[in-house]
Amino acid sequence: MNKKIKKFNKTLQKSKKILFALVIFCAVLFVKNPSYSAEEFSKAFNLITVVDNFLNLEGDSKSAYDSLDEKARQRQEFIETTRRFNQGNVSVAYNDYSKIISEMDNDIALLIFSKSMYKIGFFTLGDVAISKIKNQTYFSKQIETLKKSYKDNYPLDKQEEIYLAKAYTSIYFDNTPEETAFDLNKKTSLMEKSDYANFVMAQALLESRQYQQALMFIDEAIKRNPENPSYISYRIKILDKSGKHKEALKYLEKSEQTGVITAEFQNELAAQKETILANMTSDENEKKFHLIYINYLNGDYYKVINECQNILNFTKNYKILTLQAQSQLNTGKGELAKKNFEQSYELNKNYAPTLIGLGDIAFIEKNYTKALEYYKKAQKNDKESPVLILKLSLAYQNIPGSEKNIAKLEKQMKAINKNLFYENYIAAITVLKNDAKQRREYLLKSLGQNLFFEGARSEYLAYLAENKKLKPMQNFLYIASFVNNFSYSYYYYRGIADMMLGEADLAQTNMSYCLSLNPDYEPASRFLADLEKEVI
Repeated sequence: MNKKIKKFNKTLQKSKKILFALVIFCAVLFVKNPSYSAEEFSKAFNLITVVDNFLNLEGDSKSAYDSLDEKARQRQEFIETTRRFNQGNVSVAYNDYSKIISEMDNDIALLIFSKSMYKIGFFTLGDVAISKIKNQTYFSKQIETLKKSYKDNYPLDKQEEIYLAKAYTSIYFDNTPEETAFDLNKKTSLMEKSDYANFVMAQALLESRQYQQALMFIDEAIKRNPENPSYISYRIKILDKSGKHKEALKYLEKSEQTGVITAEFQNELAAQKETILANMTSDENEKKFHLIYINYLNGDYYKVINECQNILNFTKNYKILTLQAQSQLNTGKGELAKKNFEQSYELNKNYAPTLIGLGDIAFIEKNYTKALEYYKKAQKNDKESPVLILKLSLAYQNIPGSEKNIAKLEKQMKAINKNLFYENYIAAITVLKNDAKQRREYLLKSLGQNLFFEGARSEYLAYLAENKKLKPMQNFLYIASFVNNFSYSYYYYRGIADMMLGEADLAQTNMSYCLSLNPDYEPASRFLADLEKEVI
């Protein structure tokens, strides 16, 4: 009997590796070919169902999982090491991060860990984490994008990395940017050879409100590393902070056209654009709209709903109504969204986001012909909107005989030449929300194009929670735990997982922490209220 069990476990282990490779291969197909057809996509991702079945097996298949205690230990060590780093114990943190990397063997976790290292200037550790990824071919696009987004051009040695990381903590955690800039200025040799050193100096100077000098050093960093989007994004920030809003907007739009902005920074630049537009307008409602829209881009939909309502209590504004409706739709409040879209339409019948929203409502109600009418009308005012083209294609897929229209839209989408991780995510949480299979497929498509996108990660955790897939959920939470700053949604789903395990006290702690990070997050408030009722 024992021999049979061992043989079964070995078979499962092999199956897991093969199926994982096939799934990632499907994701890579999407990264390399955005026009990959919906039919091919559906067939390819049928494999994921098999993987899910494997991961949900009980009993003998438990050996397929790493020890949950070991994962919890690694996660806690990462949190404590990050705390030491933030406190300025940089050398100790460097060695501790290195130890954690040596113990890790999950490819996606290693990829996310490497990003955390690149963001704080520990480039060597980031490279080590990437070198440990077993399936290099499958993750090649993600690795390339990550390195392009953050890596420096001049290879620093360990001591130089530690020195600059210490400078980073002094700027942001010790609040001593002036002293840091003064000290960096003495490092003549380092400043002459390192683009990243110039980037750190620019940060110190901006935090010291020395805008012209900050611009000089970020320009030097860009000169040495012209295709680094983190440098480009920071230059935009400096220009905007120094009051050069028009110049900042012009530089941002020019950068978007060059093709150097990676998926990692697409939403970052979109949010920066809203900040600039808010600073440029003298209209108070327009300013509020742009600032609230930043929260929308960050996926903070409950906060958007509340902030919009604060304005709508005093005045009816079609942009604010539509923004609130979009957030309501994204959080499953379809009826409220429909009402607000209709009110907005009465105020302005040509506003593209309102028309798209009404199309979404018609799509969800399975009135695909009506959805197309709204989408086509919106397209007259927004011809190159990727999300609109995607939703048009999805609507046509539900209407027989639309093959030519779908092919035409795929051609348009390909011409846009943009990573569509955000558009696939938006489709998943709006028009595909009630179609479990397609919702899941488009979330995986989004993650296949950008594993670092928090919105898709959170929504996929929601999918796992809704379907009571505890073990995949625990694995996914482990993978997502190696980030510099945990989001409120991470703690929310930690709480959900705790509750599924019967750990009500831990669930309450995590939910409370979620609310401390985001008091507007309604699901956590409801959870705690329900928990309190159960106790009473």
